[in-house]
Amino acid sequence: MAGKVIVEAHQMFGNVKTKVFVDGEENCVLLGGEKTTIEINKDVQIGAKVFINPKNKEVTAKNNEVTKLLITKAKGVMVTTIVSTAPIDMYDMEEEYQESPIYDLKGARGRSLKVFDNKCVIATKANLVSFATGNGSDGEKTIYYSDVLGVQYKRCGVQLGYLQLETASSTMNNRTDNFFNENSFTFDADLDIIMEEVQKFVKKKVDEAKKTKNAPIVVAGASSSADELKKFKELLDMGIISQEEFDAKKKQLLGL
Repeated sequence: MAGKVIVEAHQMFGNVKTKVFVDGEENCVLLGGEKTTIEINKDVQIGAKVFINPKNKEVTAKNNEVTKLLITKAKGVMVTTIVSTAPIDMYDMEEEYQESPIYDLKGARGRSLKVFDNKCVIATKANLVSFATGNGSDGEKTIYYSDVLGVQYKRCGVQLGYLQLETASSTMNNRTDNFFNENSFTFDADLDIIMEEVQKFVKKKVDEAKKTKNAPIVVAGASSSADELKKFKELLDMGIISQEEFDAKKKQLLGL
């Protein structure tokens, strides 16, 4: 069985390109948010280069295993890290692939934000800053796009920036201020660029969820009265039901 390497260009923005190498040879080029899966038939050295980090940091990807790499932004430089490595027969590849966050950000006041294809997870780390703002006990909150009524976004300026997901349910901390509400992710100026991308992605997903939620329900396989009547006529012709039974069913179906 061939091994697999999942490579994600995560938290990239603009036209930053990531070159992926397998045994020293360029395999593909990814932009921010793009992913690729590479099949391997032997142990290989795999790595990635970006323009800010010209060094090719390689790791060994083994045959019969799934190696997952994440190319991400950390403190102004691009680095390559291993997220997970596991034998291929023990690895639920589809589930792991879907559950990998598209964005994974650390914000201000102990806040963190993980953005998935169907939800956002906002968490607050208990520390001196979060306790001082009254958010120390907020914990982790999962908000599905289908439950979001509106999205508020403010770029960082004199005050912190924030992304808030408004829902119909009440919040546990009862804080209505956009900067302290548990449905808000607050961030400093160093995340301004990536947050522009994040808020557009979230708004798009919320819009898609609303369209799906409001779409008319179509019952698959629902038969019309004419189809039902045809079936009973065939039963009549076969002698399975009597004329009286057919007439009674005909009146029922036609509402007579």
